[in-house]
Amino acid sequence: MRMRWLVVVLIIVAGWASSHAEAGNFKVVPIKVYFENDQKVQTLTLRNDSESDVTLQFEAVEWAQDATGKDQYEPTKSLFIFPGIVTVKAGGEKQVKLGYQGPPAAAQERTYRLYITELPVQKSGEATLQMAMRLGVPVFVVPKKGKPAIEIERATMVNENLDVQVINPGNRHVYVKTIEVVGVDGTEHELFHREVSGWYVLPGAHRLFSVPLQKEPCLEAKQLRVVVKFANQDIDQSPVSLSGANQGLPCKVNASTGR
Repeated sequence: MRMRWLVVVLIIVAGWASSHAEAGNFKVVPIKVYFENDQKVQTLTLRNDSESDVTLQFEAVEWAQDATGKDQYEPTKSLFIFPGIVTVKAGGEKQVKLGYQGPPAAAQERTYRLYITELPVQKSGEATLQMAMRLGVPVFVVPKKGKPAIEIERATMVNENLDVQVINPGNRHVYVKTIEVVGVDGTEHELFHREVSGWYVLPGAHRLFSVPLQKEPCLEAKQLRVVVKFANQDIDQSPVSLSGANQGLPCKVNASTGR
């Protein structure tokens, strides 16, 4: 008897819970930088909660994604920061200015990352260098009109992974927080729950998220429910759903929304 499967994919808005990013001995506020309404300068606050001074170096790169959603970085002069190297005293903080001198984001958001690297130091009496930490701060130059969006292109069972491919047809980035897959039986009883972390989907980009699923639990499930949670400043859209059949093979699902 051929078993039929249903895959339901929901897109849910979720908010940020943190206001700062941290790596090793230092913290950065804010965790994302937005240049809006033709802004040219923003301020970053660097905090050092350790008992030793830290020296930080900055590097700006332009950020894009290829056809598979893999991040691509290129050096850029569109961002500049002053000063380029700073030392933050133990227990102290320091502010630096981040400027934008690139082209305007007329039709689509422009995306960058600012990498902050803690330079390694060798303390007196120590034979080895301390580990240097590196933190990437996303930087977005926002167009005056438009908004982010998410669509599910397909959900496909490949070996023991459910591959969920999404596309951002909007002109601003989307941050996918998590992808959750729940398997239920015919009485709606939950048999398993899997979750993987998400990542950014830049404007116009595609990205594939793979959720590991073991064969035996899949054989017992009559339905797979997939929830993609994301976070953004302003995103407003209804849930998206997919459905498909297993074509008579265990855990075989091939579903597409079509475009």
